[in-house]
Parts: sequence; structure tokens; C-alpha cells
Amino acid sequence: MSDPNPEVLVFRSAYWDDPAARAAFKSFLIDIHGLDLSEWERCGYWDERYVPYSLFDGSGRVAASACLYSMDAVLGGRRCVLGQLSAMGTRPELRRRGLARRLLERAMSDSAAEGHAGTFLFADDEAVPFYRRCGFVSVAEEAPTLAVTSPPAPRPGIRRLDPTDAADRALVYRRASERAAVSNVLGAIAPKLVMFHFLHTLAEHTYHIADVDAVVAFGVRDGVLSLYDVIAHKMPSLANIHPYLGVAPHREIVFHFAPDRLGVTPTGSRPLPGNNAHRDQRLRLPDGACVFPFTAHA
Repeated sequence: MSDPNPEVLVFRSAYWDDPAARAAFKSFLIDIHGLDLSEWERCGYWDERYVPYSLFDGSGRVAASACLYSMDAVLGGRRCVLGQLSAMGTRPELRRRGLARRLLERAMSDSAAEGHAGTFLFADDEAVPFYRRCGFVSVAEEAPTLAVTSPPAPRPGIRRLDPTDAADRALVYRRASERAAVSNVLGAIAPKLVMFHFLHTLAEHTYHIADVDAVVAFGVRDGVLSLYDVIAHKMPSLANIHPYLGVAPHREIVFHFAPDRLGVTPTGSRPLPGNNAHRDQRLRLPDGACVFPFTAHA
């Protein structure tokens, strides 16, 4: 079969209600990014705020695509909506023809028209030059750190949550839907995106602390506690949750979000170069070290 001609590719967006088109998009993600959204879909968390911009060939296959994820956010203490670009890609035989840039520009136009405060993304190393050519600006993310010189006495009452258990999924989704933003500096409220992380990236690292009614995602390795998110209707302080996190000795905490609402004054920071975070020209981030919340990564 000959390669599809870009002149006959058909643009489609907002097509999640078409089962064949949605299946074609899922196949595209597996082929291009090795990412399977089937479990996220099966559990009922497919998000209408995750909008595709795709070119379909004559066989119904997605040839190139981009997605814009709209999410409620807090930025510098103010409520807003941010857009995140993700799932960018073009099938190998159609690359270097400007298809991805055309889709990106259309998504960015919609992002501006819909009143987003700005758009951000995370890039693979090889895609960084492309996004720079498209006008995106690199964000040097820094994860705040806290030296732990006097660890609190461990306290019982924390339970690891199981993403295969429907009751635990319901608990996490309920907390994520009612949550306060994890930070007033830069926080996001995207409950169905949180569920993707619970099902995949944080499947082994998500816990419930009943005493403060908070879902906490963390892991400990080589004496470092990585705190990925704290999900609660009323944000607890670090002092209130730290005793429950003493599952392994640690000398340092790395926060994968700004910890201002935890009542923490960081003692240092760690660069996060692998994320390759970028922002568009409209997005004005707070001064100083910046980190996008872990569970806001689409």
C-alpha cells in the first residue's frame, strides 16, 4: 500500500464520541509513544477536556496528532485555566512536511481563544528544537528540597491504595475532584489526570492518611523521600503528614510541586532537566524557582 498523501488527509477534532476515531487515536498513541490509555478509559476517566487535533488518512488511521488538555489552575494565587500540549507526533513516513506544526498552531489558536492563561508542555530531547522553532520558551524546573535533620517518630494510620480496587479508585477520584490546589504558586486541579497517574505512574506509591483525610503520593529511595502530590479538600501541613511517611529512613524530601501550602521553607532545590518543560509566550510564571506539579503532567 502506498504512503498516504498529505493533501488528502482529513482534519478532525473533538471526536471522542466516535468509537472508531477514538480507537484510531489510541492505536496512534501506542505506535508513536508506546502509551496505552485503555485502562484509563476502561475505568471511566477519559476526559472531554483532553481535546485531539488529528489528521486522518483515507484508511481511517491517525497520521498526525496533537492534544490540548485544559485544566483549572492556580497561578501566583489567582485562579485561571492552563492548557497543556501533549501526544504530539507524526507517523514516520509523513514527517518533515509541516503536519505537526500545523496541528500545534491550530491547538494554540484555540488555547488563546478559550482564554487560557497560557500553554505548557514537556518535550522529548529530540523534540526540543521543534518547540523552540515554534516559539516555546524553556522552563528550568527546580524541585524544592528540605533537609530532614530530626525525623519525626513514625505514626501508624497510613494505607497504600490499590488502583485495581474500585473502592480505592473512587476514594482517590473523590478527593481529586474536591481537592484544593496543592500550591498557590503553581497548582492544577485535573481529577481525571490524577487518575491516570494513580493507574500508571504512581500505582505503587499512593496512600490514604485517614486522620487528615488526605491522599498522598510518595516514595523513598536511597535516603530521599520524593513527595509527588498531596490531595485533600483542606491541605494539611507537612508537620501533620510527615510522621505517617516514615516507612523508611530519609534525610531529605524532594517536592515535585511548590510546597508553599504545606508550610514549608525549602532548604535547597534539585534541577529536573529530563522533563524539558516549555511554556508559550503568554504564560507568565512566578519569579524564582518553578516546578509544574507532577500530577499535572499529561
